[in-house]
Amino acid sequence: MRLGQSLIELLIALTVITMSLASAVILFFGGQIATSDTANTTQALALAQEGMEATRSLRDNAWATLTAGAHGLILQNGQWQLTGTPDTNNIFTRTITISTVDANTKKIITRIAWTADPLRPQEVVLNEQLTNWPILASQSGGLSGNWQNPVIVGSLGLGTGNSATDVVVR
Repeated sequence: MRLGQSLIELLIALTVITMSLASAVILFFGGQIATSDTANTTQALALAQEGMEATRSLRDNAWATLTAGAHGLILQNGQWQLTGTPDTNNIFTRTITISTVDANTKKIITRIAWTADPLRPQEVVLNEQLTNWPILASQSGGLSGNWQNPVIVGSLGLGTGNSATDVVVR
């Protein structure tokens, strides 16, 4: 009877050790994947922000080039230009989609897509509306107002212990 009990204890001990080792391996590799995903997402967000800044530059310098459709970006002679196809940077594919809201307003969607592994496609998407503000300002008689004495038109109390991280102005 003592021999059978020792065998059972040995099997239980081996099971516990095997489960502990398997858990440690899963935890280690899961951490590696999370670290890799974080780095990729950070890089994708930087590419998306670069895409938005490029379209703002095009808005300021060449409004007519913001044509509806899916585009990529290239930097040529220090100036951003839209291309006919999405651009790639390592594992990332950037697509700038422009749609016309009205004659002086465009909706811009910047999408960065990549595949971490075959079963996990990922993407970062930023969107924004851009206006052709110089034209709008000239149509309304120019920018006006008393810039020496600005007026607060609204405010927001966030409550104790809260702080704002961004300001959006329209």
